[in-house]
Amino acid sequence: MNATTNSPKHNIRLTAEQLDVLRAYIRKRGFTDEMVIHEILDHFACKTEEIWTEEPRLSLEAAMLKAHESFGIMGFSPIANSFSKNMQRQYMQWYKRQVLRICTSLTWMPACLLSGWLVYLFLRHAPALPVLGDYQNTYAIMLVLLILLVEKVLLIKYSLKNYHYSSYPLLRSSVVITGGNWEISVFLTYLFISQAKELSLGVIWCLVVLSIIHQIIILAGYFTFEKAKENARIAGYID
Repeated sequence: MNATTNSPKHNIRLTAEQLDVLRAYIRKRGFTDEMVIHEILDHFACKTEEIWTEEPRLSLEAAMLKAHESFGIMGFSPIANSFSKNMQRQYMQWYKRQVLRICTSLTWMPACLLSGWLVYLFLRHAPALPVLGDYQNTYAIMLVLLILLVEKVLLIKYSLKNYHYSSYPLLRSSVVITGGNWEISVFLTYLFISQAKELSLGVIWCLVVLSIIHQIIILAGYFTFEKAKENARIAGYID
């Protein structure tokens, strides 16, 4: 496949078909995330066009290999790593804004408080099951945690329904990495409190506060993912 022009005086622009060849070459180098591929392609195509303009007698494959060599021994990895870090930084900034948005919202914050009140009613009035014995409290607390985790899974699946999981790991990470550490902390606190022999009023209210925090974490992760999708679509990373 040769250049679209033989004149070295004119800047060569790659066609859609030629860009597909470059995209396939990037995938062969081990990059599978569509957003990362798009970012690498932007740099790779520019370099290929630059080399092909200077040496128009080269074939596309030769110009492409020469362009790849120009990135050095690390190849495309620095571009991919830099892009991933920048995106994850953006995700965390968006996440913090979403937490603040939820906490000051006249719609979402009352909804979180309502969920906390439902947790209180459940833990305060949940019927005792003799078969559980000493595990009664653990059962009740873990049931609350399970409901919250199921809610998160459903939200993630709903958000990703139009995107293949393996094709957009970086985009998917926007809903995972942002609240991950907070969720682990909340989960460990749940486990610690579940060892209490009695669900005293103080323990119950502690669990209510934890469930509200957990609810905010889940919603913030969901809204962050929606924001990430919107920006990725504007940037042309996804359709």
